[in-house]
Amino acid sequence: MGDSGPAEQLGRTVQLASGPELVNDGTDTAPSKRIMRAYPQYIKTIDGPLVVMDTGLDMIRQHCPHTDDWLRQIEARLLT
Repeated sequence: MGDSGPAEQLGRTVQLASGPELVNDGTDTAPSKRIMRAYPQYIKTIDGPLVVMDTGLDMIRQHCPHTDDWLRQIEARLLT
C-alpha cells in the first residue's frame, strides 16, 4: 500500500505474538483493526480478499495452523 514502515511494524507484531492467528486478542486489537490503523485507506472487504489471493492458500495454511485445520475439516466433509 505504498509505505513499508507500517507493514514492518505489523510483521513485528505477528512475530511477537508467535504467529498471525495469535494477534487477535481483543476487539480493538483484531488484525483488521491493526491494519486499518496502519493503513487508513484499507478496506477489509476489498483489500482482505486481494491479500488472500496474492498470498495464496498454501502460504496461509503454512503460517496459520488453525486455519489449515479448519480448511481440512471442510475438505473432509466435502469428500464424504
